Amino acid sequence: IHVTHDQEEAMAIADRIVVMKSGRIVETGTPLELYLRPKRLFTMNFVGEANFIVGEIVKSTNRRTKVRKNAGVFYSSEKVDFEERKVVAAIRPEFVHMEKPVKGKESWSGRIESMVFMGSTIRYEVRTEDGELIAVKCPFVSDVYGWNVGSHVNLELPPDAVLLYPYPEAGLEKEISVE
Repeated sequence: IHVTHDQEEAMAIADRIVVMKSGRIVETGTPLELYLRPKRLFTMNFVGEANFIVGEIVKSTNRRTKVRKNAGVFYSSEKVDFEERKVVAAIRPEFVHMEKPVKGKESWSGRIESMVFMGSTIRYEVRTEDGELIAVKCPFVSDVYGWNVGSHVNLELPPDAVLLYPYPEAGLEKEISVE
């Protein structure tokens, strides 16, 4: 047994991880399970960085779920098995695709508000037209796309990377808080 608050250390050395909040077990699983498919919003927030988008289910089939956030829509490959229409969609920054605007393509658009060079990645914050602040991590390559603060970009959320959770009764902030 190894106890740590360093998520990267836990992910690197553990076969199984127990995530706790206020002395109670929230979730257990392998590092990969807890990072890619956490069952709880708290775990999604605690184990790595995540974007949380509050939206409403428009339509759900066996293949995908359509979610509306203000005027925009995006999709999740998850089959929804809860009755609530208000949901929290979660996606890791490294799974968000950022590209130059393409007319007619269904995606979110916004402007880059900040960018930080982190060595092997560049972390961007994009403010969408409907006010969401979305973190995006792109691998650093020698032919950086010429994106700078103020650049207009489109964001694509791959359906396989968008996880859906029922909106928490106590609210999103309370649910993901470590207190």
